[in-house]
Amino acid sequence: MSLPVAGPLDGGNVTLASWSFEPAVMAPLVLAAVIYVRGWTTLTRRMPARFGLPRLAAFLSGLVALVIALASPIDALGHGLLLAHMIQHLLLMAVAPPLLWAGAPVAPMLLGLPKGLRRRVAIGLAWPPTRRLARVLADPRVSWAAFVITF
Repeated sequence: MSLPVAGPLDGGNVTLASWSFEPAVMAPLVLAAVIYVRGWTTLTRRMPARFGLPRLAAFLSGLVALVIALASPIDALGHGLLLAHMIQHLLLMAVAPPLLWAGAPVAPMLLGLPKGLRRRVAIGLAWPPTRRLARVLADPRVSWAAFVITF
């Protein structure tokens, strides 16, 4: 099935089966999934009540929302149709972030890293300026203001 796109950028048709798996988009998403699943597997053995399947499902669903926004035909349609472009915005700003955050990503991502890299990242996260910045950004007032300004 082909949809006409009346846009100044391409003027052609976009096929609903046309998915673009750009390495610059897909590689970080796949890497994030692998690191998260690796760390989640370790954490679910240690703390099954805190890191159960709902956390994994939420995080992976957030990554799927990113894939849909950035690699599906919605991306191709977004170049010519405002509606598709706005759907991308909603997926990127209102769907993916809460799902990723519901996966409680900090501990699984940290534990999913190789040991040497994990140690360096942990040292960087423990650095006082980084901790202060994280506290400020985690403040609900700051994060809500950033969301409203961005949206």
